[in-house]
Amino acid sequence: MESTDTLSDIEYSVREQLLLFTTIYVVSIENSKSINSVILGELRGSEDIHTYSHKINDRFENTYVPISEVPITRRFINQATKIANDIYGKNMRVLHTHRGKPIDGFWFNVMKSGDITGLHKHNKNAYLSSAYYLTVPEDSGNIVFREGGKEFEIKSMSGELLIFPSQLSHKVLRSNSSQERISMAMNFYTLPLVWEDDSGF
Repeated sequence: MESTDTLSDIEYSVREQLLLFTTIYVVSIENSKSINSVILGELRGSEDIHTYSHKINDRFENTYVPISEVPITRRFINQATKIANDIYGKNMRVLHTHRGKPIDGFWFNVMKSGDITGLHKHNKNAYLSSAYYLTVPEDSGNIVFREGGKEFEIKSMSGELLIFPSQLSHKVLRSNSSQERISMAMNFYTLPLVWEDDSGF
């Protein structure tokens, strides 16, 4: 396994992508190949305890792993949260339980050839959401945001973290690659937490 020292203090750069009214922050993570290798290793090494949701077109769109089983991934999530807090000037956390029940703090999206991820929003109780790209082969599907009746396509790149409002609709285009496209999603919740019943993810 790669050294975990790469997660002690992540270096990154940020650029802005303006839609109609909303700014998407695109964060390029330095040394992402080493980081991604470790996270992918934890994902693949925990397959026997994966759970799934949102079965659409014979594919489960969300793959969940208990946070206790992926300690290096947890460290990356903490770093991603720090980045989001620095950009927005907020006090946010990626939560894993609420009132003793598991919630959608993070999950993986594994797409194979022909797969898409349908248009959706994230949990309405979250302030921000993100997509971090672990492996994005050529022609494996870009992310598309919808705002004001228009669609905005942003190229998905391995090692980039996209941060956006949780209620911004988005989807992933069809993968035409023979290799897997793997990303990790996170929801950031502001503290103190105000919670309403929600069926989003």
